[in-house]
Amino acid sequence: MILLPNHAEPLDELGLSYLKLKKYPKAIAAYRQSVQLRPENAVAHYRLGWSRSGLAQYAEAILSFNEAVRLRPNYVEAYSERGYVYRNLKRNQEAAEAYQRVIAIDPKFAPAHHGLGLSYEALGDTAAAKEQ
Repeated sequence: MILLPNHAEPLDELGLSYLKLKKYPKAIAAYRQSVQLRPENAVAHYRLGWSRSGLAQYAEAILSFNEAVRLRPNYVEAYSERGYVYRNLKRNQEAAEAYQRVIAIDPKFAPAHHGLGLSYEALGDTAAAKEQ
């Protein structure tokens, strides 16, 4: 499906609608078109990663989150979701590093503290996990 093929904004909105409905393949299609039209759109890359994560396409999700944080270095939601994906892949050290980055940017971002605690627990560091 192509909506206004030279305009990314309608594709972003369409992708978000599909994402909220958990229609991940359709969300992926919309966001892929969007990032082709506006590759500098960090939010579209983030949402593409989130959609890919919803289908357990974790390697692809990481690539999308990496691009989102490259474009917007303080994008806490993208770092946090990348941490979530790393935890799902049992790459707990990398997950912890992603969550630590979030906390360095925004110490009050609660999901990062939760994810960091779970990552520490998976790494066997129960003392550090309890601090989170």
